[in-house]
Amino acid sequence: MIYYMKICVQQRTSYFTKAGLSTLLNALNIFSAHYVSVAVDVRRVCKESCSKIAIELIQSVSIVFDPPVSQQKKQDWSFVKLFGSSLLSTCPVATTSKVFVDVSSNKSGIPFALNHKPHEIIKENFDNDSGYTEEREYGVYNLKKMFKDSKYVNIGATYENIHIYGIIPSPILYVDRKVAGYGQEQGGIHVTFHNNHRKKSLKILYYDMIPWYLRLYSHTLSIKSGRKLLTPGKESFVTIFSFLQEIF
Repeated sequence: MIYYMKICVQQRTSYFTKAGLSTLLNALNIFSAHYVSVAVDVRRVCKESCSKIAIELIQSVSIVFDPPVSQQKKQDWSFVKLFGSSLLSTCPVATTSKVFVDVSSNKSGIPFALNHKPHEIIKENFDNDSGYTEEREYGVYNLKKMFKDSKYVNIGATYENIHIYGIIPSPILYVDRKVAGYGQEQGGIHVTFHNNHRKKSLKILYYDMIPWYLRLYSHTLSIKSGRKLLTPGKESFVTIFSFLQEIF
């Protein structure tokens, strides 16, 4: 059973025009990262008090870098160090173009200094793993303002000390997914959800994309919590072709 397919650079670059933040998407840098996810989300949204329906397209790239591994425990980072290039422009059709940098660790972790002063600092509250509310701060850069004074932008940070690895607590929810067995009779997909919250259960909406070469049978679906058999609140199956026809 084939369960792994390499990422095609040509498929990735067709999603993005080379302007704004997409100019940082150099294949040599991003595919050397620890995690890369490219997504295109399409949905119908209300327009003019829902008298008209519009199509909303969201393109996103999630990348996880680990600078201490490649820089001998130094955490210093910048656009040039991470992506191999400065930011050369903003998106010409975007109303706003901003960069958010999490500066919360300046209070509790290893202090660092940003090479450019943020235009503003915003605060946001969220519930942490222990069930308590935690406040985070973000430095916000207005790129359209920055490009009025410079031809390129290279935002970065310099840390006072090297990084020391410690014990990292597990997230509230994490998922383990794997392809098991072989053939149409014994092959299948196993997904395990781990709930580490100490006080409450979690409501899960699980969405999965099945490769075209893997044939699944819905009557073989089973959900268990330990040895207890569970029934999902709702389950649905749709092909990508019917999904696109419904949208457009």
